Amino acid sequence: MFFALLFFVSSFSIELPNGFETSEQDGVWYLSRYNTPILVAKTKERLFSLIEEHIEIIDFWRKAPTVVLEYHGPEDLKDDVLNVIQNLGIALGNGKKLKIKLRISDDYVLIEVSYGSQKLNNYASLSNLTNWKTDLSVFLKKLLDLPDVINIPHVLFIETFGNKVKYNDKISSRDLLIITSSKSIDVEILEGQKWRKLQFEFQKPADVWKLNYFDVEIQTFPESAKLFVDEQYIGETPLVVKLKGGIHTLEIKSFRYKTIKKSIYIDSKQSLKYDLEKLEDGILNLSLNISEATITIDDRVYKTLNGKLSVGLNPGIHNITVEAKNRETSTEKVQLNPGENKNLIINLKGIIGTKDWDLLIDVQKIEDLFPISRSELILYLRDHSLICLNPIRRELCWVLKGFKDVLAVHKYDKKFLILCKDSLWLVRNKQSIPILKLSNESFITWDFDNLIFATNSGKLYKLSKITLKTLWIRKGHPILQILFDENLLFMLDVYRNIYCYNVKTMELIWKKHLKDAMTIYVNNGKLYVVLGKYLTILEDISGREIKRIEFFEPVEKLIILKDAIFIVLKDRIESLNNGKLINRKDEKVLSDENNIYLIDNKKIKIYFSKNGKLDSKEVELSEIIMDVKTTNECSIILVCNSGKLVKIFGANGY
Repeated sequence: MFFALLFFVSSFSIELPNGFETSEQDGVWYLSRYNTPILVAKTKERLFSLIEEHIEIIDFWRKAPTVVLEYHGPEDLKDDVLNVIQNLGIALGNGKKLKIKLRISDDYVLIEVSYGSQKLNNYASLSNLTNWKTDLSVFLKKLLDLPDVINIPHVLFIETFGNKVKYNDKISSRDLLIITSSKSIDVEILEGQKWRKLQFEFQKPADVWKLNYFDVEIQTFPESAKLFVDEQYIGETPLVVKLKGGIHTLEIKSFRYKTIKKSIYIDSKQSLKYDLEKLEDGILNLSLNISEATITIDDRVYKTLNGKLSVGLNPGIHNITVEAKNRETSTEKVQLNPGENKNLIINLKGIIGTKDWDLLIDVQKIEDLFPISRSELILYLRDHSLICLNPIRRELCWVLKGFKDVLAVHKYDKKFLILCKDSLWLVRNKQSIPILKLSNESFITWDFDNLIFATNSGKLYKLSKITLKTLWIRKGHPILQILFDENLLFMLDVYRNIYCYNVKTMELIWKKHLKDAMTIYVNNGKLYVVLGKYLTILEDISGREIKRIEFFEPVEKLIILKDAIFIVLKDRIESLNNGKLINRKDEKVLSDENNIYLIDNKKIKIYFSKNGKLDSKEVELSEIIMDVKTTNECSIILVCNSGKLVKIFGANGY
């Protein structure tokens, strides 16, 4: 049955179909259909004026598929499912019931969708965690009989904040509205005396884009250094320059001092301070793993805002103390020889539960992120480019383009290995070199430390650690998981067979079939196998079953810390060593070698071992956490709904 709502604005009235509603958020008015924004305007009056002018947009969404969604799967994937549905022009309303079931097995997603009597699944060819959304989109198109090309009307509202914007050769200095059927548009903005091109990619039918500029104060010691920003001369320091959020290049020149060249990432009002290095001998160069710190050298106090300090010192032994907020104090004794230019790196350990750094980024352009080290964070963009940032100093390390379907990034001997769905690349000196390219197959699991890679066709590739050339290829069943323990290689295949090989000779030591085996773990000469409600413990060298433990509910996963093993269940985390419990509800559970993290909405609970006892620290943020990434340095990176990335310390974190 069709109902209509009648709105009266000024001297005109508008009838809207059932399911459409207007709302105001953050000073902007939206017209939405079943919570899907389809029009946006600065005021309520302007919104209803747009509805009259573009009634065809309402007609499109009125005819778009409307379904009732029944979702079964991990809660943290639900938003991704809703995004796939929205990008196909489907609204959630009063239509026929659409059932979507998702199940994660290690790095794979099992999909089952049904609509009426029709049903589709991917059990014959499992989806990787990086591409399951594409497979789900294909299934929905087939079930709902949608065309391959869906021309969803997109509406973009640009808040210019006084900056001049050019679109289709029309220049506007006021808030700008663009309606298009394309998924991306190009605009230009006047910066200084030049027009700079910008591209916007739509993530939802109606969106708001804010062109933010920030005041950046730049100081140098000594003063009166010449400053160049993006190759344009600005003036002499100290000064304040207005820069658009993003990446910029700085060049600072001063007579008798070393020229500074670097890239900076601007996301807020900032004050940057640079100590210029004098071109003389007898200099101590300090490099910290943080930006702001107080450094005391022989009772003389210095402050740094960029994580570096260069100071001339007399030859001899010098006492150095470094202090910073939320960090443990570090003390060093350094001997400086006559005429020596010495570099010293000081890393301050973080205090549990405190923040290391944060970055405000456009998360809509980010496909994935890969924490490499405390000074290297790689962002994988939706345009297939990789950006390597120093998040502490907000500097750009390098940018490379043309990487499709990136699965993982690994630092290898001062170089980077980039693993894509069907290729492996080496990044050296900011250049990409192909190492391995697949044909009609794709990678599904890997081990970077031993350079072994498995594909969905059942092939196993082993590369040389010296030359990175392929040493051998083995063919078998598709492998779900690879584990190493000293000289032993363990593999779990799709048929739930577990293999144990000698790493050096690749001789099969034993093979065992365990029905319902989901994941395997290895620790201290034992192999742990999760089988639904059971946990089986095997002797790693022989495969002999040592013990089988039954639980009242399915085991989600194991967490192996340095001194304890924990079982993750639906409502608790139980220690396998002493039976101690950590209660949980719907929190997401992550871990590293020293910590267990429970993440729920805005709260983080960090559990760690202290003096042989399990201790905890609770942290509460002011914004909702969308996603979490663990690092290899005992900390986590949070992706917040505001677009901010925040790094939080665990025990022994840097």
